[in-house]
Amino acid sequence: MAGFFAAAAKTPFSTVVIVTEMTGGYHLLLPAMWVCLISFIISDRQSIYRSQVEGRSFSPAHHGSFVRQILAGIRVSQFLKPQSSVPVLHLDDSLETVINKVEKAGFPALPVLDREGRLAGVVDLEEIHLASQRHISGRGCWQRT
Repeated sequence: MAGFFAAAAKTPFSTVVIVTEMTGGYHLLLPAMWVCLISFIISDRQSIYRSQVEGRSFSPAHHGSFVRQILAGIRVSQFLKPQSSVPVLHLDDSLETVINKVEKAGFPALPVLDREGRLAGVVDLEEIHLASQRHISGRGCWQRT
């Protein structure tokens, strides 16, 4: 069984460790090493893990941590200069005002500021589309369902 898993998963060393842990001793260590080594060498290059990625940086499971690390060192000022005029939305803007500003801006999302000028959130095209659908159906445009 150790040989099969070492060949199928392409993990001879971890298979030896698993055998040692499962048996509770080292009496099968040498035979397990030989079996895993031989089955690993004579097996094909294919693995049972078809979607195995090349490294952790390509893994969807670890993608969030890498993105956070990269974004932690980037400042908004590198991309948004003070002289550039990005239109902003306000909390009391109507749906029509929001749609007009987004159309004129050409950005897929715009920041929303509160009365003190602090960032309250971001509105993107999908949220505007959903709000316009709610507005057409007679419900309030910014109400959550």
